[in-house]
Amino acid sequence: DNNISNSHWNINYKNFENDYMKTANNMDIMKSEIRWKSGQISFKSISPDGDLFDMEELKKSFLNRFNLEGHKLLNYGYAQGYKPLIDYLHGYMNKKGVNTTNKDILMVNGFTEGLNLIISTLTNKGDYIFCENPTHNTS
Repeated sequence: DNNISNSHWNINYKNFENDYMKTANNMDIMKSEIRWKSGQISFKSISPDGDLFDMEELKKSFLNRFNLEGHKLLNYGYAQGYKPLIDYLHGYMNKKGVNTTNKDILMVNGFTEGLNLIISTLTNKGDYIFCENPTHNTS
């Protein structure tokens, strides 16, 4: 058929990457780098080593909590985080002498989310931030 083109063309997708895509790609590369030796702390990993988790203990804890709370664990729950844990932390901080009256504790999914919330709240676009080196890879 004479209507079919035989020409070939390529798209260089690197030309369309924004800064966020480049950062995410670099993080994926970091995850596959050589593991650190025992006794060293890697500042490159964005997730903990899975071997650090005691899966049997985690399973027992989950089943225990599920038996106590059932379907509540599967719901969205309290917007600021797990309420019993927040209440416990308020009590713990009070015992340590920290006044938590009229203070909120906000539970986050991890360091990166917490850091992002703090920085986006306290800074404006274009502000300068000084930090130590080495630092967390998303800082």
